[in-house]
Amino acid sequence: MSNFIPTNPEPLLDKGERVKFKPGSRSVFSRGRACDTLEIVTQGKISYQRVKGLKEWNFGKFEGESEDLNPLIPYGDFFVNYGGESQVEVQKRMDSIIYKLMDESEGKPILMVFHGGALFNFARVHKINWETEPTVLMTNCCILQFRYEKDQFYLEKAIHHDFSGWE
Repeated sequence: MSNFIPTNPEPLLDKGERVKFKPGSRSVFSRGRACDTLEIVTQGKISYQRVKGLKEWNFGKFEGESEDLNPLIPYGDFFVNYGGESQVEVQKRMDSIIYKLMDESEGKPILMVFHGGALFNFARVHKINWETEPTVLMTNCCILQFRYEKDQFYLEKAIHHDFSGWE
């Protein structure tokens, strides 16, 4: 049995709740902001691996635009018409990469950091095994904790931080 905790790449600091790993745990991150955040928060003291495929959904021409322009969830094939990925493509990409990383982990926990759209699409693939219900939207710095057992992912915990009081 192994655990992994994918989380959004927004600031990893919170109001007291910390993710703790045993020595030998592995950290893998998407690229860009997630890696920048880790390096700033830890002052470069944590080693990690960049994994190219652990990236956000490709929104095509909608990339970098306001989420207010997005259609209602589920997005399905909406972004394909604008040069992006379909929901099924995102789910298959994330599922394939995360299975590979877990198979390579030799039972050790992995901290995976990436974006909310990709995270929730991965979780949706394994909805039959949810032991808790996350909210529909992935909030900044949300954490979904999965247990990986006998080639199955079980969503054990969903943490959505409230940063409304932060200035």
